[in-house]
Amino acid sequence: WWERGHSREGLRWVEAALERNEGERTKERADVLAAGAMFAFRAGAQEKLRAYADESLAIARERGDTRGEIWPLIFLGIWSGQVGDYVQSERHYEEAIALARSTDTRELVASAFNNLAINATAQGDLEKAASLFEEARTISQEVGALEDVAIETINLAECLHVIGRIDKAAAAAREGLSLARELASGRAVLLGLTQVAAIRCAGEGGSEAAKL
Repeated sequence: WWERGHSREGLRWVEAALERNEGERTKERADVLAAGAMFAFRAGAQEKLRAYADESLAIARERGDTRGEIWPLIFLGIWSGQVGDYVQSERHYEEAIALARSTDTRELVASAFNNLAINATAQGDLEKAASLFEEARTISQEVGALEDVAIETINLAECLHVIGRIDKAAAAAREGLSLARELASGRAVLLGLTQVAAIRCAGEGGSEAAKL
């Protein structure tokens, strides 16, 4: 559902599953709640995002499931950033990074860095954001998370574009889009096309940008 389905339909499946085990404090319920937070994020349902992530995190902590705490913390970091509480958001991401490192879940370290970079971009600290996107991309390359590499490269391109490093931005956007196409990742291809078009619009490629 993350890659090919509709987020609101995914949410309906989550809600149906949660009704079946209401009140249980199991790993299965925590996993479904984390999935619900993911879909709520994609669907723009902020209250559900927070509620699902909170409950998933609480169950993981009750069970002593360190690995199970990481995604809920990342989603709570996303929620805090969306409502403008960047201090709390950073706390969630830093805790997620520490837990991911302690469990050797390096792909989630990269995810947290990527989201910290998004926060830095929103706050106007573009140099910090670029550094964090680079760090996230390096980790994703090392663990072979290629779709994440594509998305982080495209995010880096957007950041470099705003800073004014147009040539580097254009190269990163093309690199990310090329990888996204190789992987047949619709989500990443869409992001890549949008970023390549934005860079072309800033130059003299308005008509080509419109086609993209």
